Amino acid sequence: MNSLINFADARYTLDNLDSYRGVTGSPWYGDAVYETFSAAEYERRHALLREKMAEREVDCVIAPGGGNNWGFGGALVWLAGLHMRGAALAQYVLFPREGEPALICAYDGPALEVVRRHVYLKDVRSSQGGRFGQVMADQLKAWGLQTGRIGLLECSPDRNFDVMPYNHWQTLQAELPQAKFELLKGLYHELLYVKSAEEIAVIERAGAIVDRGFAAMRQAARPGITEAEVMGATAEAMIEAGGTPGLLIMGATPTGNPAQPFGNTRPSHRVIQPGDVLVNELSAGVLGYTAQFGQPIFIGEPAPAVRQFWEEVVEPGFNLLAGFMRPGATAEELQEAGRWYNDHGCQGRPLLLHGMDITTARPRIGRERIIAFDFERTFKPGMTLMLEPDAITADGLLGLFVGRTFVISEDGGYPVSQTPVEFTMV
Repeated sequence: MNSLINFADARYTLDNLDSYRGVTGSPWYGDAVYETFSAAEYERRHALLREKMAEREVDCVIAPGGGNNWGFGGALVWLAGLHMRGAALAQYVLFPREGEPALICAYDGPALEVVRRHVYLKDVRSSQGGRFGQVMADQLKAWGLQTGRIGLLECSPDRNFDVMPYNHWQTLQAELPQAKFELLKGLYHELLYVKSAEEIAVIERAGAIVDRGFAAMRQAARPGITEAEVMGATAEAMIEAGGTPGLLIMGATPTGNPAQPFGNTRPSHRVIQPGDVLVNELSAGVLGYTAQFGQPIFIGEPAPAVRQFWEEVVEPGFNLLAGFMRPGATAEELQEAGRWYNDHGCQGRPLLLHGMDITTARPRIGRERIIAFDFERTFKPGMTLMLEPDAITADGLLGLFVGRTFVISEDGGYPVSQTPVEFTMV
């Protein structure tokens, strides 16, 4: 299947589907400017993957994008620099142990030329109208890997280890019946869970952008304004600051008669009233890497029991667990410390902390169980972690979510957002 046609041969026949899909080497968008990681950073990542491939005797890896909001582009971000929110699941990097990798995209024509300007990889190809399996099979054959050992990375390593769509898998099996396919479970996460200095710098920028979003939320949250309007102001501020909004969870409930254990994942047209609390969780991305954040905003003085809940449980409980954001602390120690909430007469969501690859990842440390690989059960420098113990009242009617993304450093740990954990009232 011919997929690439030089612009000189295609420029006068763009009304032909093959020419339009396959055009490459055009002058289009030549003045577009995109921020990117350094070439040295991408080569570091590629070398890490090839080292693991050699250990496992894998000839080529098929790396998909990220699944839904748990992705932000997944391995496409890490290997190629293509960050696209949830739209990137069924797009792939074919990464051979020797030679140059290829990026297979859903786009074609001018949109594909934009991707070529945007990403680090040089070989960027169209899926030929959604024929991903066929395009991948043809390329693997061109590399002489008809009988090779092909490793599959997951698109959602934190959740269910989801892999490529079934029809793509069917085509690969039919076209390469002698190839050996293997799911490399957890490999992508193992490569990414400890960040480089460049990655940490980008996550710190994402943290600053989340601060901007929270400041805008605080400014917008007033009686008479709807949750949806606050969401719009928050997203606008993060975009203006150079970020890509991710989580925009926010919901208001009256502190005198609450009915909300967590923020609203679909902010509504409910009008904010005096005495409400706006519970939220935000995230923003830079170059595909995200930071998450949460802090309640009280609309005027809350009911006395709710202020007491903040002062005696929510804030001191979070600060207690934040003391474990340091190298050498363990998942088990944090889990045990999380009993503090129960000891103080309340409960919470099952989750206390999760890791951050480019977005939500392992380890997942909860009140009842820990989901983690052995290599990440002890915190080490370079890990990025989201601490989020959502304290919920004993009656289950009010949760005050507080969360910060932390970087574990050589001598401790620090949040990438500078907004202090404090009682916030407007």
